[in-house]
Amino acid sequence: MLPRSLNQPAALPRLGLDIMSALLAGLPVPKDVQANVLSYAVGVSIDDPRADVDSDADADEGLVEGLGWKGEYPGVVNVSATIRVGDAKIGAARLTLVDREVAGASFHAACDAESQELQEVAASFFSRDGRAPRLAAVEALGAEVRGGGVCYVASFRIDDPRANDPTSDVAAEALARLLAAPPLADRWTFCVYIPEAAAFVRAGEASWRPEEERAERERRDGYRRRDALPFLRLGFAQADELSRPGVSYLFVARSALRAAPLDRDAAPELRTVAPPPPAAEPSPADAALQRYLSDAFVSIGYVPYGGASEAEFRAAQASVFEQFRAVRMQREQTETLKRQMEAVRAQADSEDAAVRARAASILAIGTNFDAALRRCDDTEAELLGQRRRLDAVETAVDERRASVAAEIRRRVDDGGATVAGARALHVAAQCHNTTCLDLILELGGPGFVDARDPTNGVAPLAVAAATILGKGGPPRRPPLDFLRALVERGADRAARDSEGLTALGHFWRHARSIRDFYASAGLATAGFQYDYDALEREIEALIAPPGGPTPADEAVRDESRRAAEDSTSA
Repeated sequence: MLPRSLNQPAALPRLGLDIMSALLAGLPVPKDVQANVLSYAVGVSIDDPRADVDSDADADEGLVEGLGWKGEYPGVVNVSATIRVGDAKIGAARLTLVDREVAGASFHAACDAESQELQEVAASFFSRDGRAPRLAAVEALGAEVRGGGVCYVASFRIDDPRANDPTSDVAAEALARLLAAPPLADRWTFCVYIPEAAAFVRAGEASWRPEEERAERERRDGYRRRDALPFLRLGFAQADELSRPGVSYLFVARSALRAAPLDRDAAPELRTVAPPPPAAEPSPADAALQRYLSDAFVSIGYVPYGGASEAEFRAAQASVFEQFRAVRMQREQTETLKRQMEAVRAQADSEDAAVRARAASILAIGTNFDAALRRCDDTEAELLGQRRRLDAVETAVDERRASVAAEIRRRVDDGGATVAGARALHVAAQCHNTTCLDLILELGGPGFVDARDPTNGVAPLAVAAATILGKGGPPRRPPLDFLRALVERGADRAARDSEGLTALGHFWRHARSIRDFYASAGLATAGFQYDYDALEREIEALIAPPGGPTPADEAVRDESRRAAEDSTSA
């Protein structure tokens, strides 16, 4: 019956009792004996969720004996554990187990049902069914990590004031006992943890002045290193591909988990990612121009023609013109037939019987040419109304663009702003707005179409590619006007950023994220009101580097589409 101790402390030698008493009393413990003594005293027990006074559960339904409560999806179990030294509770842990054999194709959805953080972890490491690793370092671990359970350590902390350093042997010993003890050990093949700093930042320490931001960031990185050290001592590796400033991911395969922690000095150190060097502070004029452009482009929208993209608007104009031409042609044909029919009607009184009979047979058709001509009039009037409305929309857009163009020139010529300092092309790419695109390129000078973000080397084409699928949504096919405009104006499709990604790689990562999101929400792109797969292929063809994708591009490509294309080509 829960709670059940996974590791009961063994009998301590007298020296150990003395040192344990010193530890719990707050006295220093010699480092050379701490590990041996504590290894006899650390115990970990899984909590009985039915004993939680805040729990509203009144039955055993949903309980997985010996572990915890079932999650929202089959194959998911939430586990809580208590860490003790002797009889003293000094810490706790929370874990989520997701059995991929049970969750199947709903792996991402099962993780999303527990928390957004778990879904992000799942999507970062594995495909939507949890089978295919998305990182080369994980794939290198072999078949073991492609099945079985994924264990996510949501929190792991040591709370006792006398053992509050998670780099201590207490934390490493407790973590080893927790992950290696049955029945937990039999439930996972792959484990993930995200080191954190919040647990070690006391109240009142989270605020700082802007000039102290660097020191604060370094301090928090130090906390994350302390939090990560017990995991690194047990064989966890770091997912460098996922690391970003302030965030690191640690993972381990079940077979790689060390039975005994490494010495502190032998454990690898957590590698933190420094934030990119800040771009040069924009001048007040540049900052003001950037704000103006952002507001202007958002207000115009990426579908500025009355809710339509420019391509859709031009197509509507062409359609109205073609319909109007067809109605005019129909009118001319109807008027010609009417004149011919009037001539036939005159023959109805002919003295020639044969002529009269032929005229009678034609007149028997009974076509009402006047009604047909009235229908032509009505259709022409409706189409003329549509043309006037379209012309009014185009005039408004032209006036708005002229106003924006005039304001840009005023701020550049008279206000001392520059389109480079205002990152005008990146703002336009983020908004997918072609308004004044040629003016911005003209003011930027030769090569400005490939202007790079100074912090990460991302070009405007990549910015547009990394956001395009968010500019439509299921009911609307996103417009490709801006992407086409940049390509037509010579954007370098082979340009790479600091990650080695081209615009195609940014699009592939964006598209994979979109598919992950819809799969987690239980939706399917097949339900869109347009051919989503065809749209992806169209975008890929538009921005593909002439020399093909880079290795970094391929690493973020949707594995399900890659497999489908490989099978088709085979």
